Amino acid sequence: MSNPPKDFPFLPFPPEIKNSKVLFVVYVLYCLEMGVFLLIYPWMLSWEQNFLLYQFPVLKALFLNFFFRGAVSGLGIANIIIGAWEVAHSYQYFKRA
Repeated sequence: MSNPPKDFPFLPFPPEIKNSKVLFVVYVLYCLEMGVFLLIYPWMLSWEQNFLLYQFPVLKALFLNFFFRGAVSGLGIANIIIGAWEVAHSYQYFKRA
């Protein structure tokens, strides 16, 4: 098998893995799905009505704070950007030697 390119330091799945294309697609779909979930869920009603807030009322002020919700949504945006970046650079994973 070929070695990874020197100018590309991080490969989540080494080229030696037989099903690396399938794992790559699963990884990208996971990043995008988790990103969309983290982007939308903090602003839904079910975020305010969950078991954790009823059991620990101290956390209610933190979880319902708009800055905290924005931070969680920011993590969602970061996940979406990571998934899009992986798709945009996928040719470096699978180029033929």
